[in-house]
Amino acid sequence: MSAVLDRLSKATQARLRELARAAELVDWPSEVARREGWVAANARYHAAQHAQGATEMAALLAALGVRPPLPPDTVREVVSAAIATFLNTEGVEAEVEPTADGLAVNVRRCPIFDRFTQPGWRGVTACGCFARRQGWYDVLGIDRDEELVLNRKWDDPLCRVLIHLA
Repeated sequence: MSAVLDRLSKATQARLRELARAAELVDWPSEVARREGWVAANARYHAAQHAQGATEMAALLAALGVRPPLPPDTVREVVSAAIATFLNTEGVEAEVEPTADGLAVNVRRCPIFDRFTQPGWRGVTACGCFARRQGWYDVLGIDRDEELVLNRKWDDPLCRVLIHLA
C-alpha cells in the first residue's frame, strides 16, 4: 500500500475503487460498432476511458485534499496510488514499482485481454489503459511519456508499461 493511500480511510479507498468498475464494461463498444462501425466504436471507447481516468484522478485528488500543480515526487506518489486503487479491482490486477524516472506498471489481468482470448469474441480488442491514464495526467496537468515493453497479446506473461514522468 502506498503512503498516499494510507492517509485515506478504508471506506474512502473502497469508494474510490468502485469508480473503476465503469472502465471494466467492455461489451458496449460492440453495439456501437454494429450501428456505426469500428472507427466510431474505438473512438468512443477511448474517449470513455479518457473521461473515466479524469473522473478517477479528480476523485483521488479531492479525497487527498490536494490540487495541481503538485511537486514531482508527489505526482509519482499520486500516480502510484491511482494504479493501486483503480487498476486493482475484480477485473484488473496490476502492480506498480518505482523506476529511475517514473514508474513501471505490470498488468497481469484485464477485462479486454480476458475477452480477447474467448473463442468467438468480436468486441473491442484495443487497450483502453493508455487513454485512461491520459485522463489522469490531464487532471494532474503533467506531461509524460509511456513505453509498452511487454504485452500479453505478444505472448508475454503480462503487460508492462514504463511511465516516464521526468
